[in-house]
Amino acid sequence: MFSIEVEDLIPIGHQLIIEVEPLEDKIGTFYVAPDPTDRRRDEIAREVGTILAMGPSAFDGRSVIDATIKVGDRVMWERYSGTHYELDGRDIRVLHDDHLKLKIKRKDK
Repeated sequence: MFSIEVEDLIPIGHQLIIEVEPLEDKIGTFYVAPDPTDRRRDEIAREVGTILAMGPSAFDGRSVIDATIKVGDRVMWERYSGTHYELDGRDIRVLHDDHLKLKIKRKDK
């Protein structure tokens, strides 16, 4: 048996590798105990994460705005798009660059 690490993955074409942000189980200062069925559905549907790698054709021939997206950016994509994997205990999504909808500004802490 062999193991695959996220860092060993190389996206092909227009594909992106994104690490999905973990779910927050709190609202304000209150913690919520979600129904396990709802939580699993929500885990699959999450759509915010950080780009770990980009295929060589990602955003080729697109607008100047799209060209500003790079590895390390925090982004939002279409719900249920891409393929979900769990590698090294990390939630990873592989999706086509067309499925990105927003780049999220990082706030200085």
